[in-house]
Amino acid sequence: MLTYWPGILINSLIGFFLFTYAFYGENGSWPVFDENLSSLFIVILLTNLSGAITWWTNRKLDGILSWRNLMERRFIISIFLNPALILLTIWGPVFLWTWIGNGWEEIRYLHNEYRGSFIRISVALFFLAFVFSLVDFTFFSYRFWVNEKIKKIKISREQKAVQYDLLRSQLSPHYLFNCLNTINSLTHKDPDLAEQFIRKFAASFQYILQTHDRKLVKLEEEIAFVKDYIFMLQIRYESNLKVSWQIDETWLNSPVPPLTLQLLIENAVKHNAVTSDQSLVIEISTDEKKGLQVKNNRTQKPSGETSFGIGLESIKQRYAFFSPRPVTITDANDFSVQLPALPLSLIK
Repeated sequence: MLTYWPGILINSLIGFFLFTYAFYGENGSWPVFDENLSSLFIVILLTNLSGAITWWTNRKLDGILSWRNLMERRFIISIFLNPALILLTIWGPVFLWTWIGNGWEEIRYLHNEYRGSFIRISVALFFLAFVFSLVDFTFFSYRFWVNEKIKKIKISREQKAVQYDLLRSQLSPHYLFNCLNTINSLTHKDPDLAEQFIRKFAASFQYILQTHDRKLVKLEEEIAFVKDYIFMLQIRYESNLKVSWQIDETWLNSPVPPLTLQLLIENAVKHNAVTSDQSLVIEISTDEKKGLQVKNNRTQKPSGETSFGIGLESIKQRYAFFSPRPVTITDANDFSVQLPALPLSLIK
């Protein structure tokens, strides 16, 4: 109930000043409020009624014609709708009460006798309705601005958390042990391949550090990083891990959140067994309708898998900040994730 008191107080003050303005305009003197309490009370009651109806109507209109989606159209409608609501709520009861008590003749008399006051009050009400529309728009703009700022901060924090978790996963003793063990093995068997592995290993960390404060990168940059990552995976899994690329050249400058493809490939490897009996096939492709797609076949789920909290939810949230189109996940015989295309203008 306390939330309604500011509105009641504002409407009551408007009613008080409206009554004073009308009285002074008609008589040329300030009203004696002790002698006009009943009239003052009626005016205050009507202004509160018109304020409540206008507020309720605008809130219902939010669900039909929201400020966020149709700002210009909503503002134009509010400019015409709010004055109509206020004028109807104020003058409607007055004319109805007069008509019930004295008929049309009394309405005609009041109209001819107080035409100037009627026009002045109507202009004042129209101005108040216009101000209400501006205030409503201003409050929406402020709330929208604050929400966008909060959303940007949350996305930035989530991105840093994802990158931190990814770096932590790659610095985990298990991951480092596998990489160092692979380097040690290759050093004796194939020194040239060991050198390539070390370079790819260093390049992957360099990419993570270089993009830790970037919200978007070009797909071309992400692909170069992912190919280094896949190279290291294929040293471990050999021909049991197959990755195919079908990327249209027109997509290479398209923006993507950094580490997106790497996360999807890591999840595919993590949640599927990769053995000589069960090869894992990952397809990365682009399509005008589907967007950027990462698809893999389903194999037996490995036992004892661990998770560092790097999942599809983080990708969904990051894309939701840049595009109204959602990330689409299909979990059937194959598992696929479709990432919507982002506007080129987002890359600065």
